[in-house]
Amino acid sequence: MKRWTTSGGIAIERLNTLRCNCYVVQCAGAVYLVDTGVVMERQSIERQLKKLGISGLDGIILTHVHTDHVGNAACFQKKFNCLVYVHAHERTALRDGCCPLPRGTIPITRKIVRAAGVLGLWTCFEPCRNVMAVENGQYIGPGMRVLHTPGHTKGSMSLILNEDIALVGDAIIHRSKQVYPPFANDETQVKNSLQKLLETNCQQFLPGHGMAAGREDILGALL
Repeated sequence: MKRWTTSGGIAIERLNTLRCNCYVVQCAGAVYLVDTGVVMERQSIERQLKKLGISGLDGIILTHVHTDHVGNAACFQKKFNCLVYVHAHERTALRDGCCPLPRGTIPITRKIVRAAGVLGLWTCFEPCRNVMAVENGQYIGPGMRVLHTPGHTKGSMSLILNEDIALVGDAIIHRSKQVYPPFANDETQVKNSLQKLLETNCQQFLPGHGMAAGREDILGALL
């Protein structure tokens, strides 16, 4: 696990997961889980929460609705009796338990998407019923601001913490020198969202896949 703390005292812990980064955010006495990973990692996530001394969640925040991010949302919602927050554009998909695949932005990911579509992979998950839709600029907790960052999906959102650290979902993917997302529905919106992130005062950007990125990494993706 890796830990960050914002200038305002919000604590962020990245859990050890393989498929999708999941973050525990502790703010003003409340505990939130940002993205929930896939079903096969459920027990591992539960063990790590226990190791952190966390016995309850005040909310689950989803950066977007894809199966690798929402796989445990319904289960954890029931287990911890908490709200699930998602951007308004993705509430219906979350409640229906079905999401479309994104497009690929490079040749190899376009092939992956075509193959997955033929096989019917990665589109269905257990639906969530008690869903709180949020909008751009809304605060989920003190110093926890929603920034709508569409492109990967229509309702993708980032969480700006104390205007210092951003949890950005799949707005970026940082597994190599590049951070430009390999999957996205609208590349114009991707670039606009990267610019939005640079317009914040955040110095660190924690993605849904890969390691933390800095401002220079995002700037490089726009050049």
